[in-house]
Amino acid sequence: MGFRTGSAVVVACALALTGCELGGAKDSEGKGKPAVTEAPATDGGELANRISAAFKKARAVHASGTWKDSGGGVSRIDIRMQGADRQVDAKVFELGRIEFVQVGEKAYLKSPAVWKLLENESKTKGLAARVGDRWGALNASGGQFVDKLVGLDALLVLAFGGMNPPGTVTTLGGRPARAIGFKDSPGKTMYMAASGDARPFALVDGKERLGFEYDVPVRIEEPRDVVFLPHMTGAASRPGAERGRGGVRAV
Repeated sequence: MGFRTGSAVVVACALALTGCELGGAKDSEGKGKPAVTEAPATDGGELANRISAAFKKARAVHASGTWKDSGGGVSRIDIRMQGADRQVDAKVFELGRIEFVQVGEKAYLKSPAVWKLLENESKTKGLAARVGDRWGALNASGGQFVDKLVGLDALLVLAFGGMNPPGTVTTLGGRPARAIGFKDSPGKTMYMAASGDARPFALVDGKERLGFEYDVPVRIEEPRDVVFLPHMTGAASRPGAERGRGGVRAV
């Protein structure tokens, strides 16, 4: 499977599982410290760290919309996160549609292309063929892999790369905001909170727009009719056991 430059970067991050760490200060509970009293970031990496911390601090996050990818195409995502739970429906580069749900310690994936990546990484021949275009249960490392591809921090690599802070103070929909431009992408602008936590409001690039909503409870449900894969789920998940709203099929 070949990848353009942009998708190769994020796939490499996922293959490392713990790679592409954004860093940032951590408190005793492991949450990012707020940027309440901090001066505006003057470096793209520093700003990415602050945004990552703001995502983790929020009670809930909903990001939805499209952006122009580095290959000249358009990617889209709808991601809902509440605590450690998340639900993603995305189309990123030539990986096609990726659906991902994580509820507590349980994780599920529906994406032939990403199952093929997992097959190659785990060296489990035929893994992708057994799942096909259905939902399959993931183990912990598999869930981390997919989160690195399409989670909120992945957005900071895919859509927010090249930020050029500190930007300028303006308003967006009547709210005070800071407009951040992008290196080598004239016309692309990220609007974020003018003060307090570094919360993005919207990413705008021509007719493409990626919007963000915070602290509104989101509904995340486990999928129906999940395929059980011993190689990916371990002994804790048994064929025939109930999984969320649907059954689990052994393959």
